[in-house]
Amino acid sequence: MERGRAQELALSTPQRRSPPRRTLSYTCPKSPEYNYGIETIEGPKSGAVTQLLNGVTCPGFYAQVDRKYLNSKAVSLQKIHAMIIGMSKLVKIVLIILVLVVLAAGVWLFFIKDDDGKGNSATSSSTSISTTGKSFTFANPKKSAHYESNAPAHGSILAGVPVNIVIDFNFDLARPSSISIVSESKEYGVGDTAIDQNKLSMRRGMDSKAPDGLYTINYTACWPDGSCHDGSFQFAIDSKQASDFTDLRGQKEVTIHMSDIKFSPTNIRINYGTKVTWVNDDGVDHFVNTDSHPAHTYLPGMNSRSLAKNATYAYTFTQNGIYPYHCSAHASTMSGTVLVD
Repeated sequence: MERGRAQELALSTPQRRSPPRRTLSYTCPKSPEYNYGIETIEGPKSGAVTQLLNGVTCPGFYAQVDRKYLNSKAVSLQKIHAMIIGMSKLVKIVLIILVLVVLAAGVWLFFIKDDDGKGNSATSSSTSISTTGKSFTFANPKKSAHYESNAPAHGSILAGVPVNIVIDFNFDLARPSSISIVSESKEYGVGDTAIDQNKLSMRRGMDSKAPDGLYTINYTACWPDGSCHDGSFQFAIDSKQASDFTDLRGQKEVTIHMSDIKFSPTNIRINYGTKVTWVNDDGVDHFVNTDSHPAHTYLPGMNSRSLAKNATYAYTFTQNGIYPYHCSAHASTMSGTVLVD
C-alpha cells in the first residue's frame, strides 16, 4: 500500500446497506514525510477501529487509534491532534522521570554505597564499636584499585597484637609498594614491606609490644607500569578481651575439635611453642585457614588441606601474637582465634 491510505480493521456487524465512509488526512508534525489516512465508518449502530498505513507511527502516536475516539460519528482532526499532543507530553514526562531516577542511582552508588573492593570508597562516615568498656570509632576504609582483602579485617577488635599486616590484590604488585601501621602518630610497623612471591599480596610485621588502641593502616599499592594507588583501613587492640579466651597456657600440646560446624574451643590462649592439633568430628570436610577469606594469606604455613571426618591437622606456634582463622568451607559461621603469649 502507499502512504496516505489506510487499512481498515472492521469490527462492525455487516448491514444490508453499506454505511457512508469518510477519510480524514493527517500529516505528522515531526515527520512530514508521513501522511496518515484515517478512515471512519459512519452509521447509526456501526463502529470501527482504524489502523494507520503500514503500522507506521508518528512520534507520540500509536498505530492504532484508541477505540473511544472511533464511534458512529466521524473522527475530527482536532481530537486526533489533541490525543497526539497529550501522548507526546506523557512520553516526555516519563523520560524525565527515568533520567532523574538514573541520576539519583548514580549519586547513591558513587557517594554513599561502600565500594566493592575494586575502587575508592567514601571515607566521611564512621562506625563505633564498644568492647570491655572501651569504645573505638572506625572511619570507612579507603580501598585502592585492584584491592581484594586485608588481615586483620577492617573494624576488628583484637585481644592481641597481629604478627603482621597483609593486604591482597588482584593485580601484580611492584615496588615501592608500602604499608604503614600508625597509632597516635607513632609508627608500629617493623622491617620493610615485603611483596609475596605470587606478587598478589604485601605484608609488614608489627611491633609485638604495641599497646592497646586504635590503629590505622595506610598503604600504597604500586604496579609494574609505575603507577600507585593509596588506601587505608583500621583495627583496634583491646588486651582485656583475652580474659574471655579459653586459657590453655602451661600445656605443650592442645586439641581443638571441629564439631557441629564450629571450632571447640573457639578462642584459645596458649604459650609460645605450643602445638595445636585440630580434629574433625563432623561428617563434612573442614579446613584450618588463616584470614582473610578467600586469600588465606595471614600465615600461609598454618593453612591446612581439606580434612575429612576423623582427620587431624597440627601446627606449632613459634611467634607471639594473635592468629585469626576460619574454615574456608564454612567461612561465614566457623571461625576461631589463637592468642600466643
